[in-house]
Amino acid sequence: ADGSPLDFRMVHVPPKTYGPGEKRAVYKQFQNYPRIVDASRAPSYAPTSPDQKPSVPIGYIDMPEGTTYGYWDAAYGVMNEAGLSMGESSCSGRLSSVPKGEGPNGSGALFWVGELSDIALEVCSTARCAIQTMGKLAEEHGFYGSVGVKEAGEALTIADGTEVWVFHILADDTAEGAVWAAQRVPKGHATIVPNVFVIREIDPTDGDNFMFSDNIFDIALRLGWWNGEGLLDFAAT
Repeated sequence: ADGSPLDFRMVHVPPKTYGPGEKRAVYKQFQNYPRIVDASRAPSYAPTSPDQKPSVPIGYIDMPEGTTYGYWDAAYGVMNEAGLSMGESSCSGRLSSVPKGEGPNGSGALFWVGELSDIALEVCSTARCAIQTMGKLAEEHGFYGSVGVKEAGEALTIADGTEVWVFHILADDTAEGAVWAAQRVPKGHATIVPNVFVIREIDPTDGDNFMFSDNIFDIALRLGWWNGEGLLDFAAT
């Protein structure tokens, strides 16, 4: 992320132990300083002046019992102690939403990519786990990007000690879910995500190299963006 007045701090978020039934707060998109005011997330997120009021969650999610991984956090999650790492690139998208509570009658989506990436780093040690975790949460609770189609979508590059994947996500056509896809980068290859989606044809029979949301083909058909013939081209659609 770039621009001003963004919060450029690199913050260490320590491991946290969750007991039965405990929930995790989810905050609205945060990039400006201070991105979060919540000492329970990390000591560095404690208020530093009386003017810094505690951040107010827009929702909560259930967390599995046990202890999370510690990780480094910036505008987006960066890397955890298991070696899982991420990079981010905002992308244009044809579907968009708004944060929960800001849509008609209090509707909207719970997650932006920063919180999704943080949660994945808290609970996952592999790229595949991160993709499945973020995808499931976004499908269930909704995803929103930045305002307007220019940055309505998001891309993450996700790497562990074995694999590298590219993950794309945007809102669905209800504005309360998500559409996503992921493709594995072949060994010996590199990839660039220059603020546009780069995943092209998705092979639904190739589970080794592709993952995607359950709704991806139905939505493309319903909106008339794909005729159901041949492979779906994610970037072109």
